[in-house]
Amino acid sequence: MMRKLLETIHQELLLTSCSHGKMVYFSTGAFKRHHNAACLIHGWSCCFLHCCCLLPLSYQSRPGHIYNKFSWGNLESLWDQPRKAGIDVRQHIIDYYRREYGPARMNLALLGGEPLDQLEAWVREMFGSIKSGIVGPANTFSNAGQPFEGRRLYIVPAVKEHHEITVTFQLPCLRAHYTTKPDHYISHLVGHEGPGSLLSALKARGWATELCAGVDDDGYAANTATYLFTVNVVLTEAGLHAGPGYGLAPVALLFQYLKLLTDTGPQQSVWEELKAIADMKFRFSEEEDGCELVTRLASSMGWVAPQHLMVAEYLHKEWQPDKVMELLSLMDPVSSSYRIDLLTRSFTELKDQLIKQQQQQQRSDPAGNQSTDQVSLISTDGSSSSSSSTVQCFTEP
Repeated sequence: MMRKLLETIHQELLLTSCSHGKMVYFSTGAFKRHHNAACLIHGWSCCFLHCCCLLPLSYQSRPGHIYNKFSWGNLESLWDQPRKAGIDVRQHIIDYYRREYGPARMNLALLGGEPLDQLEAWVREMFGSIKSGIVGPANTFSNAGQPFEGRRLYIVPAVKEHHEITVTFQLPCLRAHYTTKPDHYISHLVGHEGPGSLLSALKARGWATELCAGVDDDGYAANTATYLFTVNVVLTEAGLHAGPGYGLAPVALLFQYLKLLTDTGPQQSVWEELKAIADMKFRFSEEEDGCELVTRLASSMGWVAPQHLMVAEYLHKEWQPDKVMELLSLMDPVSSSYRIDLLTRSFTELKDQLIKQQQQQQRSDPAGNQSTDQVSLISTDGSSSSSSSTVQCFTEP
């Protein structure tokens, strides 16, 4: 069974290393079936809050940035529109496959019941002769810069009866710090739910019911371009309308809490507690599903040292208070480059309220001297209008 699986992977690698190979995996029929399946998944996934937020994140990123793309689409965007424009999507995918995919950019993790010597012999036999092809090491986006314009609020209509505000801080790539995890220190304290925590203060005011914080472990939030540290707060009606409205009162409390962490300074006792918890989790962890294990290992082989592959997510080797302070300084409300996304069912109400505020501001300051920030109200047909406000209403491009 294991040998047959290796032979299948071997044949696919041979296909990628040959620039003139017959692209059996990209036959017209197979492409059409995969395309229809992707469209069905897209329509189903749009009902989920996380997927609803990905589109405005991509659309509002800096022009030309790697983030300024959307990773999937529907029947119209992936099939109908390209065909009307004379674009052969299948050929574009084949060209991209030949240009970007190759053994030099692949990692192989093998899990099996056979002895290690036997597994190694099979790997050397089947993969030792694979040519590197025309592509080199995987691309890095360390020079791409931060993806988003900072200090902006985006309002997005929610699918369900729901109000959720997300503050996204753009941090530098932290892959080199996987053994110390300075961002985990901050996410542990910001996401704490006990007495004296940020969530307890929000609940005491009746503003929120849930809170989570940290960097997601997917490729969108953690990559060579940036690490996106997000704080998600599920708001009540009171939290949505408190203070200046738009969910900004809970955000102000978040910045007060971050200032408290900065003024207090990093506490080694908190880090030692995190280390003890991580050691215990590794010691008593249950056996992981084999498919999930090899996927996780292969995904991290490019930037995790071989001796750390099995324990990388649990490692806390060194206390780095200076790095924690550096990250906290990037979360300062004055100097940091952050964005705020408000997902709400009260979108229409807030949009009308915003337009009224803008009209009042224009009457009181016709010269536009009070604010230089630009804002766009983006409608479903793609039209937009600019105004002097720090709030953007987003529906769909």
